[in-house]
Amino acid sequence: TVMGEVEYKRRIYQTEDDDGKSMYVHLLDQYLKKETIGHVSSNLVEKIVENVLEQSYRKSAKNIESMCHNSLSHTSLWNVVQELGDKLENQERKLIDQYEDGNINGEREVDVLFQEADGVWINMQGEDRPKSGKSKKKEMKIAKFYEGWKKRGNQKNAYLTYNRKIIAGFGKARDFKKLSDATIAKNYNVDEIQYRIINGDGDPWIKRGI
Repeated sequence: TVMGEVEYKRRIYQTEDDDGKSMYVHLLDQYLKKETIGHVSSNLVEKIVENVLEQSYRKSAKNIESMCHNSLSHTSLWNVVQELGDKLENQERKLIDQYEDGNINGEREVDVLFQEADGVWINMQGEDRPKSGKSKKKEMKIAKFYEGWKKRGNQKNAYLTYNRKIIAGFGKARDFKKLSDATIAKNYNVDEIQYRIINGDGDPWIKRGI
């Protein structure tokens, strides 16, 4: 945890899932509603993600050790981030499945919804590097939707969008479109949206979203 290590004892139980396959559970973890990635608490995971977004895994490990008194290697941090990514990906898949089955519809109602989409090219390493071509970069697709804008403080020509949501991913255009639509449906009653204002630079994957 962010306060250091917390040790406790627990029993592991063998049971079966709905398909009759053997599985193991920790009832104490379920009772405590413990949210972890491996043995790392969710609040420490948040600190790890904040660090690796700004610096290398090695520097992040040193920073976490000095800040939270946890001795985690840079490899451990990498594993935590990968597992977190897998969990988020599974959540996105479930959301898309619910949307395609017509089982999701948000409560918020608006007449107009603004949408923006763009791509950011990022240098990749290792297995994530593009398999074809000489480029080491890969495009991350980013989409944002919001309800309007308001002035930023007392600044005359500065504005902030409000009630905004942002999604991002490296998936194919079709999959990213599904995620975007499912995220909107999760937040809004889409039947009440009369107009969608879509802004983009004309890239083919953005045009497909129209």
